[in-house]
Order: sequence, then C-alpha cells, then structure tokens
Amino acid sequence: MISMKLMRYNTLITNYLAKCLELSILVWGYMQGIPLYQIPILMALFHVGYLISANIPFMSWKKMFSGILILIGAILLLYGFYSSDVFILSVGIVITASFIIQLKDNIKKNNPVSITTKFFSKAIGMGSAIVMMSQYKLILLAAFLLVPLFYVYFQFQVNDEKVTIVRTEFKPNVRNPMNWIQFFHHLHYFLFCYTFWALIKNIPSGYFSVLFILGWIAYYFMEKKYRKENKSFNITSIGYGHLLSGITVLLMLLNPTNTIILFLWFLTGLGGGTIYMLRHCKEKEHLSFFEDWGHVVGCIFAGTIVYFTDSVQLTLIISFIAALIIAVISFFDNHKIYS
Repeated sequence: MISMKLMRYNTLITNYLAKCLELSILVWGYMQGIPLYQIPILMALFHVGYLISANIPFMSWKKMFSGILILIGAILLLYGFYSSDVFILSVGIVITASFIIQLKDNIKKNNPVSITTKFFSKAIGMGSAIVMMSQYKLILLAAFLLVPLFYVYFQFQVNDEKVTIVRTEFKPNVRNPMNWIQFFHHLHYFLFCYTFWALIKNIPSGYFSVLFILGWIAYYFMEKKYRKENKSFNITSIGYGHLLSGITVLLMLLNPTNTIILFLWFLTGLGGGTIYMLRHCKEKEHLSFFEDWGHVVGCIFAGTIVYFTDSVQLTLIISFIAALIIAVISFFDNHKIYS
C-alpha cells in the first residue's frame, strides 16, 4: 500500500510542479515577447497533458521506460526554455505535464491534505515561476529534474495491484446539463486567463506569476465555502456566479487601470468559484472529461482568435458569451446540486 505520508508529499509536490510549469510557460512567453497567440497555444499543450494522463495509464508501463521518457521530457523542456525553440519546448511541455498530472490526479485516494495546504502549494508554485524564468538556471534545472526523480521513486513505492488508474469515460453523457456547465466554465476561463495580461501596462511580465495568484485566492475562498456547505443550493447560484464573472471580464474592455484589471481578475474567481458546487452533484462521473476538453478547447480558441484579430478583445467577448451560456443552462434546469 502507498503510505499516507507518501501520498501527502505526492499531492504537495505535484501541485507545486504543475502550477510552476503552467506559470513558467506564461511568464516565459511574455518575457520573450513571442507572438501573443502562441502563449495560449503553448498552454493548450500543457493541458493536453491532462488528456494524455487521463487516457494512458503510465503506472502500468515498465518503470524504467517511464523514468527514461519523463527524463527526456524534462530535458526537452529545459532546452526549449533556454534556446527559445518553440517546437522542442512544445514537446517537452506535453511529456512533462503528462507525468506531473498522472501523479497528481490519477490515483484514487482520499486527499491527505487540507484545502488550505493544497492552495498554498499551488500558490508557491505560481509565485516561484518568476524565479524559474530569471537568471537562476540551476534552480530551474533542479526543479524540473525533480519530476523524473520523484516519479521513479513514487513508482517503486507503489504496489501495482493496489493502484487504481482513473480512466476517462469514452462515452460521456452529453445530455446532462451539469457536464455542459463544466465544459463552458472552463471554456470561459481559459479564453481569457492567459491573454488578458496583455492589457496590463508598465508591470514587468515576470510578476504575472505572482499576480496570477489573485484570481486563485478567490477560487480558494469559494472552494472552501462550497465544499463545507451542507444545505441545498439551486443550480441558479452557479448561473448568477458566472454572470458576475462574465460581466467582470467584459469590463476589462473599457481600458481600465492595472489596479482595476487585477480587481476584476479577483472577481472572476468569486463568480467562477461557484463551479465547485458541481462536486456535490449526483451525476458527476463525466465532469473530468468535460473539464479537460474545456481546458484545451478554451486555450486553442483563444490562440486562434488572437492569431486572426491580433488583439485580446474578442477573446474577452466570447468568454462573456460562454459565461452567459452557463447562466442560461442553469436558469432553465431544476437540478439540485447537493444530494
């Protein structure tokens, strides 16, 4: 059996690494001044890691082969960052993210850490991206070489018969409105969360990794509230929350100051955080499938829009429309979220 202590370390380290990699990509893209459309596309490749890890049970592969593959991924990732070779970086992102997410999400086990501890491990990962993308190359090297080392160590501690791999359902229930709320929530979020930073003026892009935490603080408060709430909520609460989130995204079009933009970013987390109510939905077996596809489609959609329009304005408008769709679905559905 896997010890609780090992599972706790696994949760903390992989939460840290996942957010560190995600925000390192974001910071690297803005610091390097690559075309804006490439940033959400690179982020889409990070989220492709979720899809791969959900459908390919790495834990059942030969341990040595898994270790070699993730080592190759980490090396390609590092080389891509330092050489500014977007293709090699892309391959490194997909491989490294796949293994991080595999460790993070694909073992069925009661979460051994609190919501607060999990949040701080993620927040430290986000904030440290500014260090990873600075001159401290040895720190970056050490951080991402942790991935293969920890992966191999974790594998050899696992009794393969006791590990259950979470496999994504290939016939998801497309008639369940809860699934579509989940999909459009993530479409709404990923349409704008990597691109609206282009509206920020006179703040070094390295600090985006720290400022990114502002939106997640709001999500943290909402997760803590709705995971502990026992009374029944009507699904319309999610609709109202996403109306708030959609309107705040739309307000970014008014060319406000940096302070107001960051405050609006915080408010999107308060509204969007109502999505945590779906965790208590009776019919939730396909939520992860729709979430993963919402990540990828949202990023690709954002990159495509920016490529053809050379601006982020349309991504904000379509993000608002996605939030509006959530409101419409929720207002016309009579499900109770909590059983």
